[in-house]
Amino acid sequence: MAEALNKQPILGAAPEIEIVAPPQPTGLAASDHKETFNNAKNLPIAGTSEQLGPGPLTNHALIRKAATEIVETEGPILEGRLASILVARFGLGTLRAARLKALITYFSSFHRTADETEIVYWPSDKDPKTWKGFRPNDNESRPLDQVPHQELVNAVLAFVEMGGSAFSEEVCRAVSGVYGRQALTKVVETKLTQIIDWCVEHNKLIREGDLVRLAEDR
Repeated sequence: MAEALNKQPILGAAPEIEIVAPPQPTGLAASDHKETFNNAKNLPIAGTSEQLGPGPLTNHALIRKAATEIVETEGPILEGRLASILVARFGLGTLRAARLKALITYFSSFHRTADETEIVYWPSDKDPKTWKGFRPNDNESRPLDQVPHQELVNAVLAFVEMGGSAFSEEVCRAVSGVYGRQALTKVVETKLTQIIDWCVEHNKLIREGDLVRLAEDR
């Protein structure tokens, strides 16, 4: 009788809970070079359009402070994106060429890199000579054409590094996906193929037929 009672379920006992481990990241999401993207668009309003100028109410110190916050939050950041976010922080929705030219004077204290295609401003905690990170984001937060060239290079190299080698189309799909693109369009594939070509030309990748692999002395 006692043995039968021992086999009866205990009323009110807590059910057994199976602990399931979260899925492990795969692809570029598992790279050691992945960093968090901090979207400067989420920074609060910094002032009024009158304070942005031009005019007697222009607040130069406030503009400089707001620009610094953007660079330190999101940098490396393209010049056009920096300026667009800056005017938005003062309540304006459109960045005109004349205003961009005026705003650039506030960026002179930032560390910058430039080539024939883009100007990039860098935060104090990242060195363009040594930075190997990339920052995934959805396409709404930061379209692919607003991602700095060096960051796309870093993403390409990170993906190839994970497998030792990869097909060019495979690289394009992985990098496109990590920046929120659901499909690899011809425009995006062309842009990322140009990044791969740049890596080959600058001895960071070696092309072997349709495959690319890391250069040993990169």
